[in-house]
Amino acid sequence: MKQTCVIYWFRRDLRLDDNPALCLAMAKAHDLGVGVLPVVVKRRDTVDSLYGEIERNTHAQAWADDAEGALAASLRERGSDLWRCESIDALRALMRSTQASHLYAEHIELPYEREAQGSLSRDATWQTHFIWQSGLFDQDLLPFSLNALPKVFTAFREKIEKASLRSIAPLPEPESLVPTPLFAENSVIARVTDSSAFKPSTPGSIAHGRRSGEQAARQHWQAYLDRGLPHRYFETRNQLSGPDFSSQLSLDLAWGTLSVRRAAQMLDAFEASDGRTKSSYWLWFEWMWREHFRWISHAYGRQIFAARGLSESAPKPTATVNDWQRWTGGTTGHAFIDAGMHELATTGFLSNRMRQIVASYWLNDLGGDWRAGAAWFESQLIDDDAYSNTGNWLYIAGLGTDPRGGRRFDPDKQAKTHDPQGHYRRLWA
Repeated sequence: MKQTCVIYWFRRDLRLDDNPALCLAMAKAHDLGVGVLPVVVKRRDTVDSLYGEIERNTHAQAWADDAEGALAASLRERGSDLWRCESIDALRALMRSTQASHLYAEHIELPYEREAQGSLSRDATWQTHFIWQSGLFDQDLLPFSLNALPKVFTAFREKIEKASLRSIAPLPEPESLVPTPLFAENSVIARVTDSSAFKPSTPGSIAHGRRSGEQAARQHWQAYLDRGLPHRYFETRNQLSGPDFSSQLSLDLAWGTLSVRRAAQMLDAFEASDGRTKSSYWLWFEWMWREHFRWISHAYGRQIFAARGLSESAPKPTATVNDWQRWTGGTTGHAFIDAGMHELATTGFLSNRMRQIVASYWLNDLGGDWRAGAAWFESQLIDDDAYSNTGNWLYIAGLGTDPRGGRRFDPDKQAKTHDPQGHYRRLWA
């Protein structure tokens, strides 16, 4: 059978820079003398939960659409293109119709994504290559085996730092892209357009004025460094709103419009010229949490999505359907909690501190199931990252990596500490 193309499936790596899997696809296509057909697969419009399907927040969907649109524009500038498949089945049909010989994509260590990878790999007509590239390290660099992965974050971080590990050096953008083969649109695949669907959010939201896409992500992070903001991150990280209290990198890392390895390299350059402080180190500290959650997923697989998480047992949830509706709708009657839930629904974002507070309220004050809360966050957040979302919910529920067995954030105390004048509550009431 004549080999006509190599297909590259962009997943949570919507960029050309530092994309090892894309580089491998380009190299394979060059060796075979064929083109590369870049594709994305449409995300489901809903998220499954214990209370039924949840529609995704429109802001979150628009942010993802714009990231794909920006990638499509970058590819076209380089003589390539980007196509969207309606489903995994559509991707499989595309591979058959184009007689593709190889499929390349990033590896995602999550149950649904692993199922998709496995279903595509079982077809003997083509070869599949899934490359791990969303973290700071590859597995062979870790100073321990996955069987010996420290379950507690502090032990994980200390072993990494004792081994003097920093990020893998990022790769440059491919010097040239293999042209996309000629292909006609049909009912299951269409060209991705620059939709500009994401609208600046309500003033006060972290995403206000932000744009999605690789170029915007790189510019945003460089501007953050140029303004010296890493040197104040530790002091501002627990604030609830404002333009600069957070690095806002989660929006870009979640969709891979900026790789964490490139971000780390740029932070290293900043510290080399401007000095390393506790605050600038704390950005690395946050990335280590992100890294730990990823390797926890590698080590434990489906277990982390069970009701008991990584624990031997879990308390039986007592929340009712009415409790769920009040929490998700921001009508619990607690002004601080309701403000947070309104911000989430209105903008698709919450500060890290507010995520912890509203999650704790669902778990500890309403007696909710952590899996339902995690599903709600997944459906609403612009920067949804399943590794971190799951890991953080398990942590607060005491079913994950917290050696203290979970924690409750007293909403009255948190409001007094973080919103003493009530500005946040008035903004989002």
